[in-house]
Amino acid sequence: MAENKGLRWLLHILPISLIVCVLGITYPYLSYHILWSKFIIPVIHLVWLLYIILAGIQLKIVFKNFFSKDSTLKDIEVWMLSIYLGIAVIWLGYTVGSYTSYIVGMLSFLFVFYLVILFWILKRKRKNLFFEENIKYADKKIDFEEAKSIAIDLFIVMQEKRIFENPNLKLADVSKELNIQPHNLSQYLNDNLGKSFPMFVNKYRIENLQKLR
Repeated sequence: MAENKGLRWLLHILPISLIVCVLGITYPYLSYHILWSKFIIPVIHLVWLLYIILAGIQLKIVFKNFFSKDSTLKDIEVWMLSIYLGIAVIWLGYTVGSYTSYIVGMLSFLFVFYLVILFWILKRKRKNLFFEENIKYADKKIDFEEAKSIAIDLFIVMQEKRIFENPNLKLADVSKELNIQPHNLSQYLNDNLGKSFPMFVNKYRIENLQKLR
């Protein structure tokens, strides 16, 4: 199942690449310049934009963490945002720019150069390849139903039992209240909420102080 998920990108890349190749052979650009400029290229840009939008939806949690003061981005999230924003800029240059024939090459080069530098910096920082995050349970993702159950129970212990008022509150204390393993709670907070345990608890404490004022 995991291997099938990893190859899903082929279902997108292969058909589109095949269509473009067939069009290029059947209707060469030099012979059908008007057809390409008026119809084929705008359709390519539209499909490109659709994938940018869909990718943005997939990265909504990363964007939320980027604009949140209570969350910090992981190296891999910085990498994904850099790729996403770079591709969006290149699409904008191709689609909207008045002088795309002159600037697209420069934009593409600068984008790739930036990613290479970023990769090199983070690689030196992490001392390993491709930012192998310290995700102990990356191969055991919390499924939707389990995450939903944890969210409901966590809301109850935080809002109704007000367990956050305990100044010595620990992750193990909350996981005991939820009747789950501490690593499952930690994984839920990090993967689903993008917060560490201290950040999560402090959010409730800060909100409580604001209500008391």
